[in-house]
Amino acid sequence: MADWLKGLGYYIPPELRNWGTSAKAAANLLRPNPIVNNPNVANLLKAPSVAGVGKVLSDTAITATEVLPGGKLLTAPVKKTSKLVDDLLKNRFQKIADAKGNRGQILEVGNETTEGTFKFKGKTYNKSDGVKIGYDSKGKRKRSSWRWTPKENFQKTKGGFPHIQTKEINKILRENFSNDELLNTTLPQLVKFLKSKGVNFTTKTPTITVSNVRRSITGTTVPKGAPGVDRIPLDQKVLRKPTSSLIKEFNETGQTAINNFRDDMVKLTGFNKSADDSMKVTSPLNRFLNSAVESLKKGDTTTDEIIEQLNKVDKDALANVLTKNAKIRNKLAKAEELGIKLDDLNLSHMEDVADNWKTSLNANNLFLATKKENQIIQKKLDKDIKNIFKEFRGAKTISEKKEIVKQFKDIKKQLIDNDLVSVIDGKKIGADIDFEKSFKKFSSAADIALNKRLFKKDGGIVGINYLRRPL
Repeated sequence: MADWLKGLGYYIPPELRNWGTSAKAAANLLRPNPIVNNPNVANLLKAPSVAGVGKVLSDTAITATEVLPGGKLLTAPVKKTSKLVDDLLKNRFQKIADAKGNRGQILEVGNETTEGTFKFKGKTYNKSDGVKIGYDSKGKRKRSSWRWTPKENFQKTKGGFPHIQTKEINKILRENFSNDELLNTTLPQLVKFLKSKGVNFTTKTPTITVSNVRRSITGTTVPKGAPGVDRIPLDQKVLRKPTSSLIKEFNETGQTAINNFRDDMVKLTGFNKSADDSMKVTSPLNRFLNSAVESLKKGDTTTDEIIEQLNKVDKDALANVLTKNAKIRNKLAKAEELGIKLDDLNLSHMEDVADNWKTSLNANNLFLATKKENQIIQKKLDKDIKNIFKEFRGAKTISEKKEIVKQFKDIKKQLIDNDLVSVIDGKKIGADIDFEKSFKKFSSAADIALNKRLFKKDGGIVGINYLRRPL
């Protein structure tokens, strides 16, 4: 609450700052009274926010004369922003800068009295809309250096609250790593894992972002150069285990069954004990367990049923999917090294894991799709289909049902056009696609792209200069 209130200074006009009686006026505005009728108060009470309070306080400048004791008019100019408010603003922006991985020190926060302009990424800003940041010798700049940055660049973190991508990273790391695993895995390794999970970093320094999230989860700062899992010799590595927070939900027999399943999958896939390979098994296993445990906490299943379902999984079929998924990802990595841009892929589920955790590890429920198709298009179309099914059940006339069927056919066509298939309420809808067909399609496309880059038309191998040429 204290941090939230500290952000008020940014929204309060300078004529109100250092005006002690405005606090009383604001208090009167926030309670019903016959003198003041402020529509912004109702909006504030419905949806409290820093900007909302700032708006109410701004209105105080107009209405204060009506609520001041004796009705005395206030006409004298108000003094400039107090040091206290300046310190609050600096503290607020410093916290945001720290959260964004900026190692600088906030020197000044511009306001309406700040004169001058500055340039940032080719654009010109007024210093009143900027923040002055200084850097010491530990940063990239010299001790005496400083620069101005637009306030809007700080507001992207929503007033110091976690950015939406930070929340996504936090969720993925918590679901797939224990605290010990996080502390013993290097930042580049974590960044690589997060990218494989569909995270498209919006910052040029993803390791700093991940470091901040790891620190918030574990409460521990890992010293620079600290040993990580990928620095340990291969023969000394220990297989990555499913997340401890999920495992602890089961008794000793259940935990043994889960660990045995992991060991069997590692043997069947031929993956080694490296961080990359072990995550190829534990990641889908964690996803299964995470959804199953959520269902367990709701009282919709039991630990015995979860283990029973795990034992029913066709391990050979799943191993085939995981090994081929690894192969296609290796091809994508090679293409990227050669400067060939190919769509990244996701191992997608026909039936959403959130709808049915039991099919999460079923090979016949998996197929390959691009990240855009899986994370954006399919997610939207699945939601549309669910709504249509609900509307159809509530339709009362033939004409209503015909219109709903028409909408359904349009959504089905969109699934087919994008080579997507979904299972909703047990019904398979969309393209005639499965894992093998999708693997063949994307693998062939990758091979063609690689061959065009590596081999000349006459059959000869291209030289290094040819590889470096523009695409």
